[in-house]
Amino acid sequence: MAIRRQAYEWRALVPGTGSAERYVTTGHVVLPTSGGTIPSIQDRIYYDIMVGGLGNNIEIPGQIRATQFVVIDHIACWPPGSAVQIRIEQTHYFAGPDENDAAGVPSLGSPFPEPNSEGILTRQSLMSGLDPTVYVVPGQTWGIEWILIDDYYNGSGGYATATDVSTSEDDRLIPRAYVQYLLLDGADALIATDLLRESIPVTADNIQWFKRMLIRQRLLADSAGRYDSAIENRPQTLG
Repeated sequence: MAIRRQAYEWRALVPGTGSAERYVTTGHVVLPTSGGTIPSIQDRIYYDIMVGGLGNNIEIPGQIRATQFVVIDHIACWPPGSAVQIRIEQTHYFAGPDENDAAGVPSLGSPFPEPNSEGILTRQSLMSGLDPTVYVVPGQTWGIEWILIDDYYNGSGGYATATDVSTSEDDRLIPRAYVQYLLLDGADALIATDLLRESIPVTADNIQWFKRMLIRQRLLADSAGRYDSAIENRPQTLG
């Protein structure tokens, strides 16, 4: 399948209460009802949600093959006081007015989950996702990074020490991040590159439109070729 809608959910949680582990590579999230531990977290440190050594991780970092193109269109995080950032190569996407790194999109602007225990809603400007979307072109490496800016949500001790989670009520304490993206492969990645070159937004609809346009042009070219051939091969009349 050349166009795939994909999503990844991260939680800073490992199986078993009182666990000394910091991450698991199963990929899927750990549910609090089965008992888990939030490892100690340093504030103002970026954690890659895929390979950052915290919570549920995967074994291979986000890398785009030469035949792939990624469109990141939604990110969100939890708890209040945290933010989520996009990294492409060694550069953070969201920056401050002075071009220095900003923390990213705060959970107060794009919370996950929603609805949540604090009643925080996604800001109007982010209701339809990131605008503009973020492109990762073939050959680039990328990641989604979570950061705890202000450690006030998890009581007086905060997240500086490990926290046991054993009930559904504790679910609100679990740090989270979420990313949603479009993965384009093969010919669709080539079309996405052409759209980007022409400053046309890369969306699934625009890729389908481009395909239809190519087919229409081919049909017109074939029709013109048959017409020219018919003219060339028309019966000759005696003068």
